[in-house]
Amino acid sequence: MAVSNAVVPISKPKPQAETHMTRVSSDPEHSPRGHPDHHHGQQPWAMDKHTENHHKHKHNHPAGEGAQQATPEEKEETDDFDEDAWAHCAENAYGAFIHVAHQSGLFAALMKCGPMVMASVLIQSTFSYELWRHLPTINDAVCFCYIPPDLQFSAVCVFVTLMLNNVPNMARESAISVISKEFITEATEHQRHNLYGNGFKRFAIFFFAVFTEMVTWSGIMYSGVLFILTAPSVDLVIRSTVAIMFVQNVDEIIFDSCCSNDIKQDLQTTQYHLFDWGSLIKMKKTTSGEINRLYGLFVHLPVLFIISAGVVHVLRAEYPCEDSEWFIKRNPPPELGCPDT
Repeated sequence: MAVSNAVVPISKPKPQAETHMTRVSSDPEHSPRGHPDHHHGQQPWAMDKHTENHHKHKHNHPAGEGAQQATPEEKEETDDFDEDAWAHCAENAYGAFIHVAHQSGLFAALMKCGPMVMASVLIQSTFSYELWRHLPTINDAVCFCYIPPDLQFSAVCVFVTLMLNNVPNMARESAISVISKEFITEATEHQRHNLYGNGFKRFAIFFFAVFTEMVTWSGIMYSGVLFILTAPSVDLVIRSTVAIMFVQNVDEIIFDSCCSNDIKQDLQTTQYHLFDWGSLIKMKKTTSGEINRLYGLFVHLPVLFIISAGVVHVLRAEYPCEDSEWFIKRNPPPELGCPDT
């Protein structure tokens, strides 16, 4: 009887446990929860929980040495979930200071971006102070009642609307300066990095880059409204709105002119994590977005109109332009150029 020398290939069994774990984590709908696991002696629900915790750990693992690379599916899921929770620093002198301070330290920010911040604060504060100091009060504005009230209302409403556009930026810069604990960059494929900084550093960043902007913004807001209401002619009311907004954008002009290209590029490719205040009450992102939309349409715009109309109405009620004796006492001479009523 002849014995065959042919070698019969023995197929290596597939690692069922590893295949099972990968499939469970990527597609929970096909999880075989009805089959026991013979390799580890665990029930399927225990295997699924261990696998989910393992992937959550990979998502929240800080970037650096030893950090595990996430699969493309995991990256896509993470990006979709955190899309609204990341933000760039503003592309102006204040945003550049915050970014450099977080990435390279407070001293580096003072050396590289400090002059830009100082120039912005100096120009904006000087303009608002000198404008306020030389403008007449409403009581001394001889042409106040000769300007059409609807024009004053429209000019104030436009100016306040433009100024309030900076409020979300300042709120975001405050959160990045004080609260943010993580950042991502395009160079590391949006892997999370821890953002370190003690209380003194974060307070210094907030003071130099956020508090100073709030002070200059408040001064420009007050001086601008006073400038519009005390303008002696119709054309000056219109021109004052545009002129004041130019001063408000000085920090962006200085950033574009003086900031290095390396800082600009790094600023555009770095995003910081923002705290989700809606998570405190377990609010869904869709609900938060709907609230923001309704607020913009039915709260923000009406409030702007009410504030603008209220300011003009209160001032004109305090100085009654319909009073004939008031007009006799305050009738301006023709050389002042007040418009005819």
